[in-house]
Amino acid sequence: MHTKRIIPCLDVRNGSVVKGVNFIGIKEIGDPVQLGEYYYKQGADELVFLDITATHEGRGIMEKVVERVAEKIFIPFTVGGGISSIDDIRRILRAGADKVSLNSAAVKNKNLISEGAVYFGSQCIVLAVDAKRRIDNSGWNVFVNGGRIDTGIDALEWIKEGVKLGAGEILLTSMDADGTKDGFDIELTKKVNDIINVPVIASGGCGSLGDFKDIFKEKVIDYFIDEYMVGKTPNPCIACNKHIKFDALLRKARGIGAEYVATGHYAKIVEEDGRYLLIKSDDDKKDQTYALYNFTQDQLEHTLMPCGEYTKDKIREIAKEIGLAVHNKKDSEEICFIPDNNHGRFILEAKPGKIKPGNFVDKEGNVLGKHKGIVYYTIGQRKGLGLSLGRPVFVTDIRPKTNEVVIGPEEDIFKTDLLAKDVNFIPFDNLQSELKVTAKVRYSARPAEAVLYPEKNGKVRVSFKDKQRAITKGQSVVFYDGNIVVGGGIIEKIL
Repeated sequence: MHTKRIIPCLDVRNGSVVKGVNFIGIKEIGDPVQLGEYYYKQGADELVFLDITATHEGRGIMEKVVERVAEKIFIPFTVGGGISSIDDIRRILRAGADKVSLNSAAVKNKNLISEGAVYFGSQCIVLAVDAKRRIDNSGWNVFVNGGRIDTGIDALEWIKEGVKLGAGEILLTSMDADGTKDGFDIELTKKVNDIINVPVIASGGCGSLGDFKDIFKEKVIDYFIDEYMVGKTPNPCIACNKHIKFDALLRKARGIGAEYVATGHYAKIVEEDGRYLLIKSDDDKKDQTYALYNFTQDQLEHTLMPCGEYTKDKIREIAKEIGLAVHNKKDSEEICFIPDNNHGRFILEAKPGKIKPGNFVDKEGNVLGKHKGIVYYTIGQRKGLGLSLGRPVFVTDIRPKTNEVVIGPEEDIFKTDLLAKDVNFIPFDNLQSELKVTAKVRYSARPAEAVLYPEKNGKVRVSFKDKQRAITKGQSVVFYDGNIVVGGGIIEKIL
């Protein structure tokens, strides 16, 4: 799952920012430099400037605008419109842009994507796709020339091809939602996210904070449900911390002029040699760093965690002294969007008819009984199986393709190696060579000695010195150097 960013997309024509609805009724609304500076001060993570009529009107690139913008803002920005050659890309980047957006020119000349990726790196090449739903509702077509020409090309297939050619990011504009302020085209965005592994900028339709609620549902709640449906055990608190509390909330705070957000998490943030570090809480029993490993340097710089230097008992004592009624409130343990903590019922209601009974089997495939649906089980589970085999048995694997839950003895759930994806490091940016750490595969586990090995596509192999109980796909593995959080990632595979 990629980090969420707020990226205003500004359409430009003849040197002015313009806006319309569904790509028509275009009117001028301001100067691109002034608006860019405004969004920068409001806390935008990035900006996009698109000269929407450059191709249609045969106009060249907006070099001068890019130079003016680069003098005023200090966040990444992407520029598109009228770019049709490697030389155009080079000039835009030299003028101060961080990335270029290719749309009509890429459809006409696919090699522009691959050549641009070779010359400048995939991180500089954004494939812009203007997609409109077909009349028969069978999918979306790609439009070019500022939304004027229907190419007849399937948008999803074009996006997959563009990523294979080297595009490092997709700028996805829903022509059906554009300018309506009725909310993002969540269906289109989700389908694109499901078929590629590069970041997607969803454009068109945003109009209120309620739209971010839709994104929360998609990226936290729907993620939770979808992971269980494929036999994994997700941690929604980690997803929420990453995308909501320390991303969307922090951006909102900075947008209203606040410099920090302060939270009650039991962890500490310190700065050493110009680098921010996440440190375990002084109260080891309440330490919450396992769920906080996704912090960026910018987020750490603007976050305060005052509780990390106290025990939970001391915090309760202080709360009582100052008259807070919640000083003796019971610790929360349930998932916030499932108050009764019955995740099976929650998923069943969200996916009616999709949860199917299947077989309990041993590792050789021999049927041992019937289960009520794979979403009800997790690796290492012993209770609630409803099996009487005359010996203790545990869930050792879940096979979503065959709808089977594998049962075996306890020794079968102890493993040493795993592969982690979506890895984030805090003291440094990337893992360059093997690294000795301590690591744990669940919130309540004790950190154990392990070695990290860098793998392709930013993934990391984790090899524990001693076997670990119930390593589970979908959960997180978090790395430590003493009390310092080195980083963490999502467990993709048990090796």
